[in-house]
Amino acid sequence: MKKSFLKFLLTPLILIHSISYGQVWNEVNGYNGIGRHHPITIANENYGYIIAGQDATFSNNLDQVYKYDPILDDWMQIDPFPGGGRGYGYAVYEDNDAYLGFGSNGTGYPTDWWHFDMNNEQWSQLSSFPGTGRNHPAMILANNKIFVGLGSNSSGNLDDWWEYDIDLNSWSQLPTFIGAPRHHPFFFGIGNKAYVGFGHGNSINGQLNIFNDFFVWDAELELWAQLNDFPDEGRVAGTQFSYNGKGYILSGDGDNHGPLDYGEFWEYNPDTDSWSELPPHPGGARWAPGSFVLGCNIYFTSGLVGDTNSFPTDLYQYAINEDCGCTDENALNFSPSATIDDGSCCYVGGCTDINAFNYNPDACFDDNSCIPINLGCTDPSFSDYDPDANIEVFTGGPTSLNEYGTGGYHYNDSWDMIFNVSEDTYISSIEMNAQNSGAITIDIINANGSVFAQFDYNLNPGWNTLSLETLIPQGDNYTIGVTGNNQSLGLYRNNAVPNGVFPIEIANRITIIGSTTDSPTTCPAGEIPDCNGNCAPAAWIGDQYCDDGTYNWNGNQIYFNCEEFECDGGDCVCENEGPQSYFYYFYNWTIDASCSGSLSNQESFMNYISMYPNPTSDYLFLENNLELEAKVYDLNGKLILIEYITDKLDISCLEDGIYIINLSNGVNNSSHRIIKN
Repeated sequence: MKKSFLKFLLTPLILIHSISYGQVWNEVNGYNGIGRHHPITIANENYGYIIAGQDATFSNNLDQVYKYDPILDDWMQIDPFPGGGRGYGYAVYEDNDAYLGFGSNGTGYPTDWWHFDMNNEQWSQLSSFPGTGRNHPAMILANNKIFVGLGSNSSGNLDDWWEYDIDLNSWSQLPTFIGAPRHHPFFFGIGNKAYVGFGHGNSINGQLNIFNDFFVWDAELELWAQLNDFPDEGRVAGTQFSYNGKGYILSGDGDNHGPLDYGEFWEYNPDTDSWSELPPHPGGARWAPGSFVLGCNIYFTSGLVGDTNSFPTDLYQYAINEDCGCTDENALNFSPSATIDDGSCCYVGGCTDINAFNYNPDACFDDNSCIPINLGCTDPSFSDYDPDANIEVFTGGPTSLNEYGTGGYHYNDSWDMIFNVSEDTYISSIEMNAQNSGAITIDIINANGSVFAQFDYNLNPGWNTLSLETLIPQGDNYTIGVTGNNQSLGLYRNNAVPNGVFPIEIANRITIIGSTTDSPTTCPAGEIPDCNGNCAPAAWIGDQYCDDGTYNWNGNQIYFNCEEFECDGGDCVCENEGPQSYFYYFYNWTIDASCSGSLSNQESFMNYISMYPNPTSDYLFLENNLELEAKVYDLNGKLILIEYITDKLDISCLEDGIYIINLSNGVNNSSHRIIKN
């Protein structure tokens, strides 16, 4: 739905539209596994876990288990789930105990039921569920009991309700849910009550039926009651949790079973039976993501980003408790307002900018000591020695898949990255991450639209280092992109680059300024291209809603928050240009400026050689009596001519234009820019 904030004015007694405190979402390290939907997510006080789920591309049911350490911000894979590959399953957890099951596998809807001891990471099988198996039921831990119900299977939507007694390891059936049958509801437990609502029900007169109703099960009284309806659109297939006496729902699909307009995050207060909205998670809304609570933080991961059809393996963190922080006065990030230590205390200061010369990977607190990169020859014994240089080879740009926000594998060859080169620069290599193996062609194209360089590679699944070994002349508006068929490979891209990331500087030599798309520049009547070239209604400018990627049109996030549109006609506060939403395919750009000149003690004449006249129509002369190799390149870097010469070079056969001539005596080199007229 477009701009559903209008509903806030209609139900003021139910909805509190406010942000409780100034938290933000922070991206931490994602897991190194297959993107998936319906991950089973659990946690104890030390670690978070992702279990099973369904493969994003081939719909394979997975049995992998990943363990997250928040102190190290690192993942490790542990022994697989013994119940086999499982999609659409769920779990509940408390302290070191997790209970999980349901979902589906390759043979149907299993009814096995498992306990996972997170303290020693041991599995044990419990009494099987006596009812019918099902996908995506409600599952809630309350009053030391586990309540399971609703969901769907081959018979359709369900409305039964069951209790599992942890102490007795036994199941019993309870009074049926008083709402309509449904699957994929939202749910959470608070105290001795289980809260259930929303979800996807049976169609009515052929119309999709997504609920926004809400119910509570009192475990002590064994009674159902209906609560106030949710004050916004119906929704389905998000994630949920409870914390400190309140319930939370996060992301999902809206009442048309398409993605919500953004990553909505809501808090439920059972004392007032009311909802308030919290800051949304970054990127587009997700279908079937996962979440777990660890310490003072909620962690959010996986699922399908509907706007981009991608399945990220990222992990986002949000401080759910404003009293959390570093309580150690000796730490560099001590927070005097914190009353609960969240394990974030930092004792190592240094430069935390990964693109700085003195970047310290161990530093967790930036002390403003960062020194900019100055690329060049650092050896004074070489003729091309640069006394200001502090490094010869540098790798920059995004260095990991999650550095610039969420992402996933993308199947298209229509998008490129745009970059400028401030001086002639030698690119040694780049890296790409592929989901599958296959052949690919990469083009670097100059501002005139000519292919400057073209490369063919065979990619393997995972990271691939691609050798370019190409000197790119100074110039603006180069593009690098994929040519040909990427429909079977799947190349990783970031689809929600945060505002302010562009331009991306690499050692003051290369500046990545944004991305291109195939979006039309001519829009239908009543629409105009936004800051990124995506068509959207012209009436959205100045309509009192900030179009900063929050809203979608025809599947695209729309940005009018740039100077071109006067910050969306005053609807937005523009600190900088509207964000580029995507970063495509090319990571870890390695630039090589290693010493290549002659050793100074050789007094090589190559340092002083000249070619004349310049311009010329036929011959170039030089004062020399040794055989030299002369290579002539056009401005696109294409080798045009190779000659072995002594005192002159005939270029009369060349077309008029500017050329680069490289002279070499086998040890030393010199380059000359000449004009043929």
